[in-house]
Amino acid sequence: MVEQRVDRPLEACVDVVHAVQGAARDATAPRHPVRCRWARRVVARDAAQREQGADSPSQVRIPRPGDAGRVRRWTTGLLAGLLLVLAGWVLAPAASACGCTGGTPSEHALRADAVFSGRLVDREVVGGTALHVFAVDTVHAGAVSARQGVLSPASGASCGLELAGEEPFLVFAGREDGRLAADLCSGTTAWTPEAAAEVQMLTGASAPEPGSAGTELPGGPSDTALEAVGAVLLVAAFAGGLLLRRRAAG
Repeated sequence: MVEQRVDRPLEACVDVVHAVQGAARDATAPRHPVRCRWARRVVARDAAQREQGADSPSQVRIPRPGDAGRVRRWTTGLLAGLLLVLAGWVLAPAASACGCTGGTPSEHALRADAVFSGRLVDREVVGGTALHVFAVDTVHAGAVSARQGVLSPASGASCGLELAGEEPFLVFAGREDGRLAADLCSGTTAWTPEAAAEVQMLTGASAPEPGSAGTELPGGPSDTALEAVGAVLLVAAFAGGLLLRRRAAG
């Protein structure tokens, strides 16, 4: 490209692209002389845009073909991570192992806040918590009512009590937030004369307090509510992935 000047002979015009790119890279760097009026206007316009904080045409990033692939891979990884977290959250109670060190009735009694014998008259499960209600015969330790509730994890896999039938049980329980609670490792077992005698020699025996205590489950999310939350999380993750793909494609 050439430009005719009145006061000088015909001369070559400097490459406009090089002039614009040089100005965009560093406003203080030495520039090629810009002799074309059109090129001077472009450089002046880019300088004004930089002063206003706007990107110059040479700074605008054009999406490359590989960008969409990276966004898809990132979205797929995010969805996979969410699914793994959700699966671990749902399956953790069933997959967790419960390991107990064992012990004698006397050892369990020394660790317990309440020890009593009684028959299981009711069992109720809400979410991951089970409530066992006993008709108490004899109290060996602690404050225990004639009708006493004991909380426990709902399944044996999560260290919950595994009691079958209503036969007399020797219950060893701790106190949590003012309520009695027991698990598979606390020592609760079917009542036997030998175990009861061993505990009685250590703690003595007395009658239960009249009335009932702890016979209602504390409020908590049900299994249906937990499943609904999981479904909402899956739908939200899937919708977010679709939105990211559409933006990448656009």
